[in-house]
Amino acid sequence: MYLFTGPEELLVRRAAERLLDELRAEGPVEVVDLRAAELREQGLPDLRTGSLFGDRRVVLLRDAQ
Repeated sequence: MYLFTGPEELLVRRAAERLLDELRAEGPVEVVDLRAAELREQGLPDLRTGSLFGDRRVVLLRDAQ
């Protein structure tokens, strides 16, 4: 688990993108990109369920303050 936080959204986004690039270089990665306000609509249980095909999953949760 990684947590990127700070007052500069641009720097936080760049740090997350850098990590995603590293993970993608290692193999397939499923990326789920959400804002915290969307969690109620999508539902947390769906995000916790493993992938049927075994790909790694990255959940980017933005604006979680």
